[in-house]
Amino acid sequence: MFGFKKKKKNNLDLAFDKTFEEIDKLDSWNDPKKLERYILDSSEQIVSTTKEIESEKKEYRVVNNYLKDIEILENLTQEEKDELTGLASTLVELTKARVGFENREARISEKNYTLMEENEDSIPATIDRLTQNEIYQDSLNKDMRHLEGEKSAIEIDRDSLKKVIRFQSIVSIVFLISCLLISGTLFIYQYYTGTDLQWLQVIVLLFAATVFAIIFMRDSYIKRKNRSSLRYLNRIIPMLNAIKMKYVNITSAVNYVYSNYDIDSSKELEYLWNNYQNEKRDRELYNRNNIDIEVCNDRVMGFLNKKNLYDPKVWRFQAVALVRQEEMVEVKQRLIQRRQKIKDQIDSNMNAVKLERDEIDRIMKEHNFYVPEIIEIIQSVDRLCGLNQYKKRNPGAEPGRQRRN
Repeated sequence: MFGFKKKKKNNLDLAFDKTFEEIDKLDSWNDPKKLERYILDSSEQIVSTTKEIESEKKEYRVVNNYLKDIEILENLTQEEKDELTGLASTLVELTKARVGFENREARISEKNYTLMEENEDSIPATIDRLTQNEIYQDSLNKDMRHLEGEKSAIEIDRDSLKKVIRFQSIVSIVFLISCLLISGTLFIYQYYTGTDLQWLQVIVLLFAATVFAIIFMRDSYIKRKNRSSLRYLNRIIPMLNAIKMKYVNITSAVNYVYSNYDIDSSKELEYLWNNYQNEKRDRELYNRNNIDIEVCNDRVMGFLNKKNLYDPKVWRFQAVALVRQEEMVEVKQRLIQRRQKIKDQIDSNMNAVKLERDEIDRIMKEHNFYVPEIIEIIQSVDRLCGLNQYKKRNPGAEPGRQRRN
């Protein structure tokens, strides 16, 4: 909130402890290189900590400016508060609606939405045509199955008739042979015995004629029926072929639409179309909502800019605090706590800088270590870090006392 970058906690105390441990390990403090290294490291630490203090002071001023902005808002007249609350309430509601849209589950995938959008003008006609084609395809399929069934039944019937004809042919031959054998037997018996068997021959002949007449009529009937079945089959086959051709063509047209829209039926395409229309309506509402948000934002910013706030834009993201007093109190409390933490950190770092600077003076005085180059560096650090007011004296001694190893 309010664009703060949280600083890392100062580890100066740990650095001091580490430095003192290293100092304790020195064989001799009279080693100028070791003293010089310690003083330079301490000076570098002072500069680093001072930069952090400046950054913290800058953040402190920013937090303080935000608190002044809140004070300005709290001191508005009741008429101004009502106007600002009305604008902010509208902004909060519009923003809530936008968040709701962004978090909702999409009605249709982006791929299907783009496909529907590209073919928007032709989709209704495509749905109607596909529906009619599916009905026609189903009708052709039923007719085709019906004709296939009739064709199969006729072919089975013709196969049965062929078997009957073959069977009758065999029976006729067998019966003819039997009649000839019986007639021959009677003739031979009559010839040798002299018995008159002509009446029996007549009976056999009449019986054979009757049987053959029946077989002939039966055979004629079967052949007529077979020819009739053949004629019907010859009519069915062209009809079936024509229907198959129509079925193939209509199926190809239906499958093309299926493939183009990745669907399995006209119902599914209609479902996608309805979802697309609803999604399109929602997106249009979302776009209009965004425009309304921008307009409302401009009005809120225009109102706040007139009040000469430090950072009016931050309230675009804290509009709810402009509507509900408890939210504003919470924001103010967080800023106050943040300001106090920054102040405590500044004080802590300032004390650390002073301690470090005093330690440099103590070490130099104790070991009479007054090297012109080092003194010049320390003075530069004092000027850079603003320690001249704190250090009323310049480090070092008179030139005659300066010591260089």
